[in-house]
Amino acid sequence: MFGVDAWKTRASGAIIIAPSLMGDSGGEGQKMIKQEPDAKELAFLKELEKHVNKWVAIIGYGGDDESIVAAGDSIREARQNAESQGFKDTTFFKVPPTDKIFVPLVPL
Repeated sequence: MFGVDAWKTRASGAIIIAPSLMGDSGGEGQKMIKQEPDAKELAFLKELEKHVNKWVAIIGYGGDDESIVAAGDSIREARQNAESQGFKDTTFFKVPPTDKIFVPLVPL
């Protein structure tokens, strides 16, 4: 069983939901570990809010230098915008509307 943490962003009121991680077995008696987003993660989420319902091109996905380099109404437009700026190795992500909930799944 997983716990869930949620944060509401100030700018758009979007709610970010993340699963809380539990001990190895997740059984009774295990302590739940809660991790709130740090300042860098909050800044990235604030940047994502500018591109609601758009496709974004991200460089450094999953790393410390992760950043949005382009956006577009379609993944093709986001790719073209990124490539026109010289970014070829990008990851694409559709930013969900603020009235929707996005729950990523994390394998344990």
